[in-house]
Amino acid sequence: MKSDQIKAKYKVQLNEENALLLSILDGTSHETGEAFFRSLVKELASVLNTYGALVADYLPDSKQLRPRAYWLGNDWVDPGVYDIAGTPCQGVIEKGELFQIPDYVIDHYPQNKFLKDHELVSYTGMPFKDANGNIIGHLAVLDSKPIPDEARFMALFEIFGARAAAEMRRIKAEDEVREREERLRRLIDGAMDSIIDFDHSFHINLINTSALQMFDTADTDIRNSPIEQWLTPASYQLIRKLIDDFQRSSEQNRKTWIGKGLEGKAKPDVSSAADAIIMTAAEMRDAQRENIRRALEACNWKVSGAAGAASVLGIKPSTLRSQMKALDIEGPQ
Repeated sequence: MKSDQIKAKYKVQLNEENALLLSILDGTSHETGEAFFRSLVKELASVLNTYGALVADYLPDSKQLRPRAYWLGNDWVDPGVYDIAGTPCQGVIEKGELFQIPDYVIDHYPQNKFLKDHELVSYTGMPFKDANGNIIGHLAVLDSKPIPDEARFMALFEIFGARAAAEMRRIKAEDEVREREERLRRLIDGAMDSIIDFDHSFHINLINTSALQMFDTADTDIRNSPIEQWLTPASYQLIRKLIDDFQRSSEQNRKTWIGKGLEGKAKPDVSSAADAIIMTAAEMRDAQRENIRRALEACNWKVSGAAGAASVLGIKPSTLRSQMKALDIEGPQ
């Protein structure tokens, strides 16, 4: 009989824990980005019955944290970017692992006004790391009472931490992709050669300034339009043949020089001939690097001013410096 009672008790506890985990999943599964983090920290504080919880990005250059979501005392707070020095968060970042002060946290950081003002007693935090092991953020809970000495508290905290870390890594990866795309866009737009990118249906996705000038049109007029509209019939058929040849060839052989060039239709009844070469992304980068280096050498490596390379290339000095950095171009020592 006693054994049956124990089994029944454990069954009830197991059902309660399962219900709690389902609540965690349901409370955050429908959100992404900032909405996800706000939902997560509020749910975390509720589940662990703590005074507050926060998710923050780590800024390694300045050794600061930038909160994405901060729930404290049944309300949202926005302390802004803050230094980790003199805070419990410093322990998380410097140790690079789960860090906990179960009681008397103020004794460890007596000069911390925030802890005093909110009469905080305990702290638990864990770092988020990227694929290379670099710390990119952290999750923490703060409470006005000691942390309970039970495995359940830490197990639930780590479940929330794993979900928050995965979302933080996803966001950081998206940010890096956008940054790379923006750098590529600046490089392409600053090139003197005409560059056009089109999709499998031969509709134009991207076109740089030089190509717009060649076609004598605006970006809004040409983007998403069929490339057939901007090339003579013979040139369009040549492009189609080249694409077919590319698809049948190996990646190493996907480079073609069109000696007679392509003819683009700038305006009705007006044609402009241009030599055309189709290159890989790496070859485009090498060509861009060489073009900029020639301009710099012709201007004695002077970037700005009327006699500078930026003026020759028709771009801003700041744009040229960014391109030099991205392409690893350094002047004579």
